[in-house]
Amino acid sequence: MKKRFQIGICYYPATVGLVDDNKEYLKHLLTRLVKLEKIPCFSYEDPEQALQFLTKEYHADPIVNRCLIESEDNDMDHHMVDFNIPAIHQEIYNPRRFAEITVLVIDYAMPGINGLELCRQLREKYPFIKIIMLTGEVGKDLAVEAFNEGSIDRFILKNTPSLMEALVQIVRELQLSYFQNLSELALNKIADFSQQTLVCLTDPVFVDFFQQLCKTNNIVEYYLMDDHGSFLLLDAKGKPSWLAVADNELMESYAELAKHDKAPEALTAALHSKKMMPYFHTEDDFSVRPAEWQEYLHPAQTLQGKQLYYYSYITDPNAYDLESDRVFSFQQYLEKI
Repeated sequence: MKKRFQIGICYYPATVGLVDDNKEYLKHLLTRLVKLEKIPCFSYEDPEQALQFLTKEYHADPIVNRCLIESEDNDMDHHMVDFNIPAIHQEIYNPRRFAEITVLVIDYAMPGINGLELCRQLREKYPFIKIIMLTGEVGKDLAVEAFNEGSIDRFILKNTPSLMEALVQIVRELQLSYFQNLSELALNKIADFSQQTLVCLTDPVFVDFFQQLCKTNNIVEYYLMDDHGSFLLLDAKGKPSWLAVADNELMESYAELAKHDKAPEALTAALHSKKMMPYFHTEDDFSVRPAEWQEYLHPAQTLQGKQLYYYSYITDPNAYDLESDRVFSFQQYLEKI
């Protein structure tokens, strides 16, 4: 049985496509989404031109393409798939990540090719892109049919009270769903992905904690860093922070490693008491001897959900080595569109 993720392996504010032949209405949508809600968008008045762009010119390149590793096992005579978690955060150096299309908002009543046929063609080519249909009362029954057949993910009636607020909320929900679906696709391919792996991503207690942490600290993008649930987080300006996460078994193993390496007494005691926890951003960090872990230690807090989580939120942007000059921030992207 597949896990249903509530936190994806990553998230960044990607692009929404708008297709509507009403020029003034389209302008209204762009003003609200781009200027007020800070949601990157592109738009087409002509559905034929939109179809041309989306089927001939746009080439989807989701992050999972760069994180899946396929290798042939000659002894077993089959291909094995592994997922390179450390590669996920390399996406922060990809300046085109925000241009990835995650959601399409398509009007039903348009000349030439109607919205329903456009949705069907695009669904066939892009099964993971989320599609919203805008329609009047006349097209409601067809919208229901399209939803039931899976051609669209949601529909909104144009006479819905507070239409723009409803649309913004649905767009944000579907963008999250887009990344959650990619996470399921990626992680469920891993042969040893057991029910005990990354429990936090499906744990409502941890999910609530994580969402509140992101909201409080104005986090706009995040990337899974290890198989315990640690994340690299960025705000709109590209300032990094880290959420280090460990379970009880990992915390005890840290303490045993420090004891075995004859680490300083104060360091060993801090690890045994579980009041401090180490976090290693890279494999090079982890290769440091436990006796020299002092600079990697952070105050540990606990969270009880499906299991007991130890965590530390690390806000010093210089705590770990990132190539900051290569990070193209969301704010920089918005300034260019």
